[in-house]
Amino acid sequence: MAEDTLTMFGKTYNTVGSADGNLLLQTRGDIKIRWGNKFIDLIKNGKINVDSEFLFEASSKDEIVKDGIYIIESEENQEVWVKYKNTLVNLLGEINDNYVAFVKD
Repeated sequence: MAEDTLTMFGKTYNTVGSADGNLLLQTRGDIKIRWGNKFIDLIKNGKINVDSEFLFEASSKDEIVKDGIYIIESEENQEVWVKYKNTLVNLLGEINDNYVAFVKD
């Protein structure tokens, strides 16, 4: 396995492996990346460490805390909300002069 430096995008990078072959990393546990003074888990418990969930259930609008799509069901009605950054949008209702349609089977 070759270890060289490569200059791209105005920065110098250390390279491991070769573009002409495959690379195998072996470990008995987690894989971490050091970024400055921080360590980031790349692989944790045998899975890629990423928050990929974006569809949530909530019992009220007040429970919406992180970005995603929320379904709120009660006996009276159903609501679908989208939260992105600090903006909450009700998809099942009037949004100024625009409307979003939702068909339930």
